[in-house]
Amino acid sequence: MLRPRHILLLFVTMLVAVGVALGQTEPENKNEAFRRNKISLAVTHTFVPTTVNSSGDKTYLSLASWGLDYDYRITPQWGIGLHSDLVIQDFEYEDDDVVRKRVKPLAMAVVGTRKFGEHLTVVAGGGAEFSRDEETLALIRLGVDYGWELPAGLELSFSITTDFKINAYNALVFGFAVGKTF
Repeated sequence: MLRPRHILLLFVTMLVAVGVALGQTEPENKNEAFRRNKISLAVTHTFVPTTVNSSGDKTYLSLASWGLDYDYRITPQWGIGLHSDLVIQDFEYEDDDVVRKRVKPLAMAVVGTRKFGEHLTVVAGGGAEFSRDEETLALIRLGVDYGWELPAGLELSFSITTDFKINAYNALVFGFAVGKTF
């Protein structure tokens, strides 16, 4: 069975391989100022495969959630950020035959970002998921973001992210975001 550290090692290896394969991206337009900061608001859905319904049966739930991300670009290709997701529904999941409850969990992760070409960004990092009166869970976050720059420093993007909760459930998050660079 793959453990989170194995998945992270595999992901970093793939990131390096893709970076070497793609080489340097073309320089940005010299007439445009380099915008280092970006804040994004996302409408997302969090998919949890090990949830339990009211009759005690395992099910696969799609939970409504919101995302708020801040990124600081160190160079046009590399950045760091603080990414958060808030699931706005309560749910129960099964962990080693024990049913546990999560009350509107908030996941926060410090991430590194690498942009490939004009649209694709890869995200990797770690953090924690918090839930009222419940255990705090450590997590590893991996994802991709495909964005389009719009006039006035706006950006529209689609993202797919997976959170590997250490010794708990995993979640897959799909989202659409509107961001502002400054």
